[in-house]
Amino acid sequence: MHSSSKSKKAQFYIVTAVFIVIVMYQISSWINSMRISKSSYVLLEDEFEIFDNIKEKSIKTVNISSCEELKWNLDEYKYFVEKFGLENNMKINLRYTIQKCDQSGKIVNFTLSLKSPEIYMNSTYDVMI
Repeated sequence: MHSSSKSKKAQFYIVTAVFIVIVMYQISSWINSMRISKSSYVLLEDEFEIFDNIKEKSIKTVNISSCEELKWNLDEYKYFVEKFGLENNMKINLRYTIQKCDQSGKIVNFTLSLKSPEIYMNSTYDVMI
């Protein structure tokens, strides 16, 4: 009779250990799923930030460029932005048309799009200086 009580205690400990492992696994899965959703939200925030930054810097490029260097500066910026997108799993298209560039001012039309696995954004805007 003494050995059967030890056997029941051993079974109890084994069942308890299995139960604890299952609970720990469930908690771990729950925490990891929260971490994944938070990181995808951060990614989206990053994409909005990147999109706004590209737009802001394209406007600044027009502002600081003389007419002689405007096309070259915009081409270089376009190359940089699109290469950055490819390196970060995003398809970025920056298109521009210089409507006017002379002593009286500059007018440049932009079309910007950003596509990632999570989101697609686009904007058309004009810079008039």
